Amino acid sequence: MNPLDAFDHGFMQRALWASLLAGANCALVGAYIVLRRMAFIGGALSHTLLPGVILAYWLHWPLFWGGLLAGLATAGGVGALVQRHKVYEDTAIGIVLSSLFALGILMVSCTQSFKNFESLLIGNVLGVSSADLIFTLKISCVLLLTLFLFHKELELSSFDAEYATFIGTRPKALNYLLLCLVALSVVSSLSVTGTLLANAFLIIPAATARLLSDRLCVILALCVLFSSLSSFIGLVLSYTYNVSCGAAIVLVCSGFFMLAKLWSWSKG
Repeated sequence: MNPLDAFDHGFMQRALWASLLAGANCALVGAYIVLRRMAFIGGALSHTLLPGVILAYWLHWPLFWGGLLAGLATAGGVGALVQRHKVYEDTAIGIVLSSLFALGILMVSCTQSFKNFESLLIGNVLGVSSADLIFTLKISCVLLLTLFLFHKELELSSFDAEYATFIGTRPKALNYLLLCLVALSVVSSLSVTGTLLANAFLIIPAATARLLSDRLCVILALCVLFSSLSSFIGLVLSYTYNVSCGAAIVLVCSGFFMLAKLWSWSKG
């Protein structure tokens, strides 16, 4: 059987496009996250979305809006603790993560069936509809436009925050903006990998690209390349061997990281 025959089916074509878009969203934002050593925030957001999504389920809202609300609350809470209350960033993330995730678990315990949230945890990329795909495309456009408009400022504040402050680029405001973009990108991957695996899409392609280059433009391009290849190969493996799509995509992504690490070791 030709593995490419998998994409003769409409649901597999939608799954591929959704994976490509969600992976690119997370990977592009993840490049700035890795440069700023803020990888922990991705893991926090992938867990703190839970109460927002459950609230949306209770109120019969689209799950995206509940997840986005919780993501923005996480970003705002972390930013406020760091900037106004002088709490270290990793400490602030830990506080917000523990609090919101505990709230989500409490809300789950009040729900009659936990099965309603299975796709939220592990993803359901094969169930992506055309409307979901169009919505993810719109999110991609917003992210790309924002990153294009603020690329120079984000690059400068990522490499030299003190100089960025000196010339008046307001790195604190940019930090809030980046946290909001992280929230948006993680929420956009809910239907693909689920909350437990969204962090991998955010961090692993960027970490892999960082091993191969020091130039931000090259890192951004490699991030999209690795996330796209991981999505394609992961879906083919999932279809061929009948395994979880989200898990297959992330494991392929991890494989690229290990290859890049071996290459960097060989180069000393």
